[in-house]
Amino acid sequence: MSRVLILTTAVNYTPEQMYPLWNSLKNTGFTGSLVMLVDEKTADLLELYAPSFVQLLVYEDQTPQKLLQAAPQAIQDIALHAPQLDSENFLLTVQKINPIWTTHFYSSFNHPSVFRYLFYHDYLKEHAKNFDACISCDARDVVFQVNPDQILSTATPLTFGLEPATTTLGSEAFNTAWVQYLYGQDIFEKYKGRRISCSGATVANNVAMQDYIAVMADHLLRRASLTRRGYGFDQAVHNRLWWDNALPQIHT
Repeated sequence: MSRVLILTTAVNYTPEQMYPLWNSLKNTGFTGSLVMLVDEKTADLLELYAPSFVQLLVYEDQTPQKLLQAAPQAIQDIALHAPQLDSENFLLTVQKINPIWTTHFYSSFNHPSVFRYLFYHDYLKEHAKNFDACISCDARDVVFQVNPDQILSTATPLTFGLEPATTTLGSEAFNTAWVQYLYGQDIFEKYKGRRISCSGATVANNVAMQDYIAVMADHLLRRASLTRRGYGFDQAVHNRLWWDNALPQIHT
């Protein structure tokens, strides 16, 4: 029996939206931990109904200005000379001073589908040693048919699934738009026609998951001035890394 950690994000979700996930895990006999990234308002609601295996990872929904006022002095000094506080140069510089503050600051102008990776990275850095394997998945549309404790282990490779064969870059509007916006027309043309992988369900041993999350977080930070424009950009980064063979040993 392995120790499995499940990471998901449930910002602005209701208990009714979480019951399929919670109940499916309960019915399998799951004994691991389900860590749910939520804002304070969502936490107040979910904690009344969440099963015992659920842990809420709560962040404060603050404005960039308020977070900057509470930043360490070294970061405030850098901000005085930064032309754009959502720029890659600023965020990559202050991350070296205070990664946790950087994560919260990044979340203040990004969608949860994007900033979740930075919170996962910080959480895994501290807690991954307590688990054998990890799952990163969506919350509202995921259910478990089998106890992941009985299937996953320290030998589980980085694993994710493909979208239907008809879902290719260029034939599906959302993925096409995300790739074109983040990477430009040349990269889109280079990979046009490639299969699309879903970033909404990723499985790995704890070491491989740490590597994957770290790479995702780094690449999202390096496009910080673009990611603030909308949601779902993690899908473009996830697929670009796969197409470029830039992920550790993977199984699809």
